[in-house]
Amino acid sequence: MDTVALFSKASQATADIASNVTESQLSSATPCSEFDVKSLANHLAGFYGMSAMAARKQTLTGEPGADIVGSDPAGVIPGMIQGAVAAWQEPGSTEGKTQFGPGEYDAGFAATITLFETVMHGWDLAKGTGQELQVSDDVGEAIFGITQQICNDDSRGEGNRFGPEINVSADASAFEKALGLSGRDPNWPA
Repeated sequence: MDTVALFSKASQATADIASNVTESQLSSATPCSEFDVKSLANHLAGFYGMSAMAARKQTLTGEPGADIVGSDPAGVIPGMIQGAVAAWQEPGSTEGKTQFGPGEYDAGFAATITLFETVMHGWDLAKGTGQELQVSDDVGEAIFGITQQICNDDSRGEGNRFGPEINVSADASAFEKALGLSGRDPNWPA
């Protein structure tokens, strides 16, 4: 799997979603219960900044929980995404170790999580703002594979990253299966 190529591809769909977020939607709910649209937008903006720094093997700076997007996620997030894509496309970005979030990880793993967060939280943002995230089959298959690796019983439940698994139909797409496995209802209504 060429994680950087898939991230580059998937990032455009998430940037398109973000570019359509309006100030009137900032207090809307998202499928990610701990985030409304504004807090999810801030999470994404901060995440892309952190991800770009990880790709460049830079020490993490910034204040967790800062209001990065203000009242204009559409004016901030697409540029943050573009910056992260550019950083991951630099030679050597996926090699070695890097600071990523709370610790040091393989840079290739940081790129994988960047792809995962882009698609999953892109979907959350889309649903919270009445949009549909377009996920290609190859990206959906990659996300399902990643989800199978990181979503397990130890990562589910209160205080953890993922909720209980949601059952989806046997003929669901790979991406819909990934959503269910991550504790998201593919049919989530706002």
